[in-house]
Amino acid sequence: MYLEKWCHLTNTSRRSLARKLGDISATSVARWTNSKRFPKPKDLIRIIKITDGAVTPNDFVEQWAEHHGEKEI
Repeated sequence: MYLEKWCHLTNTSRRSLARKLGDISATSVARWTNSKRFPKPKDLIRIIKITDGAVTPNDFVEQWAEHHGEKEI
């Protein structure tokens, strides 16, 4: 599941998620949800934990590929 969808389904704002992640800005979360940046490995681990495994590193790769016109990954 993409992070943006998880935020929507759980009614979690980017700012709230940033706070849960610790030293992350809401701007960074926005960049991740817009496929402009990838989270660092330590942040990916935190995302997996916070989302109870609903959002995985593969979701970020799939989202990036979709956003950038890659048909197959």
